[in-house]
Amino acid sequence: MNLFKKIWIVVTGLIPNRQLTDEKVASTVEKVWENSKEKNEVVEIIQSIDDKESKAKIISTIKQIEKEIKTLEERKERINLRLAEITESEITGGNFAEIDKSLNKINQLIESKTTITNTNFFHADSQKIDRLLRNNELLRKFKEREIAIKKKEELHKKQVREKLTKIETMVGQGKLDDSKLLLVQIKKEIKNSYKHELERLKRVQQKLKDKELQILIKQQEEAQRKRDEEAKRLREIIEKRQQEERKRKEQEEREEKERLDRLRKQIEVEDRIREERQREESKKRREKEEKERQEKAELESLLIKKSNWQDFQQILQNNSITTFYHFTDQANLKSIKEHGGLYSWHYCDRKNINIPYSGGDLLSRQLDIRYNLQDFVRLSFCNDHPMMWRLQQDNRNLVLLQVKIDVAYFKNTCFSNINATDGDHTHGSSLHDLINIDFRAVKRNYVKKDDADFKTHQAEVLVKTWIPIDYITNINYF
Repeated sequence: MNLFKKIWIVVTGLIPNRQLTDEKVASTVEKVWENSKEKNEVVEIIQSIDDKESKAKIISTIKQIEKEIKTLEERKERINLRLAEITESEITGGNFAEIDKSLNKINQLIESKTTITNTNFFHADSQKIDRLLRNNELLRKFKEREIAIKKKEELHKKQVREKLTKIETMVGQGKLDDSKLLLVQIKKEIKNSYKHELERLKRVQQKLKDKELQILIKQQEEAQRKRDEEAKRLREIIEKRQQEERKRKEQEEREEKERLDRLRKQIEVEDRIREERQREESKKRREKEEKERQEKAELESLLIKKSNWQDFQQILQNNSITTFYHFTDQANLKSIKEHGGLYSWHYCDRKNINIPYSGGDLLSRQLDIRYNLQDFVRLSFCNDHPMMWRLQQDNRNLVLLQVKIDVAYFKNTCFSNINATDGDHTHGSSLHDLINIDFRAVKRNYVKKDDADFKTHQAEVLVKTWIPIDYITNINYF
């Protein structure tokens, strides 16, 4: 290969991003060393390349070519001197003429300002020059540099291929993120002249895209599968909850039904019990009412007057008796008012009527029972009964109730000539028993114990069972 053809290949190899014709490259190389103005044009062309690293390499290489061209010119001068010293006996005229002709063409290429559009015309003449310049130092260095560049290029391609292989392996392993990073790096390293590597790079990129698409599809399928599983799980959960809810509701309905049944039965039982109780209470109430009615009737029957009650009235009026007296503790007034009258202590015991302070002690009650007077209310003719005076000495708060004399007309009312607990007394319900009362003695006041009238002063009216409150004239005064 001749010198200028090598220069052509080097220059075209250093400008990978621009499509230059043979004529433009030759013209550019020629102008590089001819004047600085044209050199600037070449620099501008180079600067139009986008890759900064490529720009720096091209500029450095052009400058080195410039130096080598100068060295080539010096070599040319020395060749001319050597050609002049060669004898005609050593070289035939025809051969020398051919060499001289070829040399003139080279001179024209170097010195002429005309752009050469085709480098094929170098081929025949360059072979002749090559034989003469075989040992030329410039060519040797050029060849060494070309070999080094080629080795470096091969090494770079090898590294690129290894990285492509690594990318393919990582893509196959699914390491897409690492593959992308290495892919970005290798894009900067692959030159446009690496046709095979570029094609392989495209295949790797396509493979990466396919792999990403496969992974994306797989991820979408996996996501869809998970969504389906989740939806299925949720459906199962919902169905389970619905089933549990149905069971719970059924259980609650059963329990509610059972509760209502129990409640209904309980209500029926309670109704029966209540009805039975009501019947029983009604019966008891009727019985009580009947008993109260009977008792009231009995009590009312006790208010029936004697057949000759006018005679009793006449005697009392003749003796100026207008009121009977009954003393009691003030604490008993509430009970008297609540129960509507004065009752015998025997009746109060039978009817459970509470008497805060009952009159008479155990002895007096025994005496009443002895004389069959336990069911009588006792009244006095006098308002200063000695027993009342004695209780007042014991700080008893006593009140003196005034009772109408009409109670003397009741059929069962008896009269005692002295205190009825006295063993010497006589009592009865007849007119004779009333006449037997010493009216003079009962009307006296403050009769002493040693007085002959002391006992007769305590004569009593004995009213059977009770005295209605209407017969107590001063009950509302307390």
